[in-house]
Amino acid sequence: MKNEIYIFRSINNLIGEHNELESQTIFFASPETLNDPMEGFRDIFWQGDSIAWRNLLRHYLLCLESVCTMLLIAREDYPILPEHIPVFLGVNDFPTPKYRELFSNVSANFFKSNKILTLIETLSKRTTPIRRDELSFYLNIIHPYALETINSTYQGNGLIPMNGHHIYNLDQLVENEVIENIQKCLDRGDYNEDMLRALFKSFSFTNEQMSLIYEYNKDTNIKDNNKRFILSDFVDTYIVQLEKLVYPPWYTACFMSECTNSSVWGNYGDNHTGVCLIFNTELIEKNPTINLKGITGYSVGKNDPKPKPSYGFVQHLFYQIQYINGHGEIDFFRMLGRIPLTTLNSTWHTFDKNISVCSNKMTKSIDEWRKNYWDIFYRDITVKSKD
Repeated sequence: MKNEIYIFRSINNLIGEHNELESQTIFFASPETLNDPMEGFRDIFWQGDSIAWRNLLRHYLLCLESVCTMLLIAREDYPILPEHIPVFLGVNDFPTPKYRELFSNVSANFFKSNKILTLIETLSKRTTPIRRDELSFYLNIIHPYALETINSTYQGNGLIPMNGHHIYNLDQLVENEVIENIQKCLDRGDYNEDMLRALFKSFSFTNEQMSLIYEYNKDTNIKDNNKRFILSDFVDTYIVQLEKLVYPPWYTACFMSECTNSSVWGNYGDNHTGVCLIFNTELIEKNPTINLKGITGYSVGKNDPKPKPSYGFVQHLFYQIQYINGHGEIDFFRMLGRIPLTTLNSTWHTFDKNISVCSNKMTKSIDEWRKNYWDIFYRDITVKSKD
């Protein structure tokens, strides 16, 4: 790459609405605003031992119970939104001992089911990775059981009134024969990984269509949005929110190595009415960088407990965009990089004093794990789809 690098901006951005020129700012866009909807997509999969799978189900139950508590308190007066699912919550993060005891009872009742334990064992023996649609399928299978477990525990603790619809044999709400049959088909060679992905993608499309038909045919009660969210939308929303545990949000400013292409001026230069800004880069170990002022940390004053940002100049590295087909894979259980170490150990990597094999690479060398973690981060956000 040259020492000069170029960025195209509209007149409105530079001296109009955003006043970027006078304020000497560079706009960094979120992935949602980029022209390639698949840019930054991560092909996350789940594959781990029984400890990893048990902890995932416990975390799902922890988040579901937390949202059910929100419904008890807020009812339908305040909307429960996807970002309210507390995926960063750990099994030790309870505000009171009483609440900790309540969830302990919910968890104990949930894992009493032999079918749940069989599900965990079956998933841990899977010979192929499990992806979003398949994970959604399994969580939707156990979702009624999880809700009824929470409901019955609430009743037992006097949080909600007893009703006449108590299900005494909760195991009947879980049907996991299909999971065992899938593994048998894999063992016999009847299915391969691509066939499984297509199968569960079709299940996902069918569920979406059924939900639309249901919403269309019934009299929608706007007051029941929160209940509908918990009953129908929670599982898929939870899986989307889970991805926050892997990598932080990212933003990008797109520069170019050339500025003379007419089609580029038409597309990025606001139909040839914009401006091309020229920046000089600094080479550090043969890599082009630019020195930008931004937030470098936070501090707390003696009389003001609210953290305040501190600013300084930081060298930002430029990354070359690769135009390829396909997306990189992310091993969820082994790439949980945004969780404090204590929460990672207590909530994800250990159970009953046993340690998951999913923690091996991190335990062996945290420096090597961290380097690989960030290499994969930049691998996935510097890829665009081929035309």
